[in-house]
Amino acid sequence: MQNWPPIITVSSSSFTCKETPGTSSLPARTLKRLVDNRAYCVEAMSEGAAGSVYTEFTYTTLSDSQLIVAKFTLRYPQCDNYDDPAKTICKNERETFDLDGVIDRIVKTLKFIN
Repeated sequence: MQNWPPIITVSSSSFTCKETPGTSSLPARTLKRLVDNRAYCVEAMSEGAAGSVYTEFTYTTLSDSQLIVAKFTLRYPQCDNYDDPAKTICKNERETFDLDGVIDRIVKTLKFIN
């Protein structure tokens, strides 16, 4: 099931990120990423369904000393189910879409009231 826009939570917890080893073959993976000079811990869990892959994302970062967590699920088409040139177009769009940038722009819009 697709779940967009992200559900955002804010807390005063500390930022930690335990990355998944690069050799892991588990469907869940965790990576630390730097997006526009802001560190994010990105957790992703994928599962397939008829013609699609659903990926549940959790982006965690610090902003103004607050821990920001954004959770959402996206549905991606299984590009290999298409014939060329649609398969190549699908793969190129998926590889070039800047999801990290979209989430970072959302985080930048958050305003904190004391």
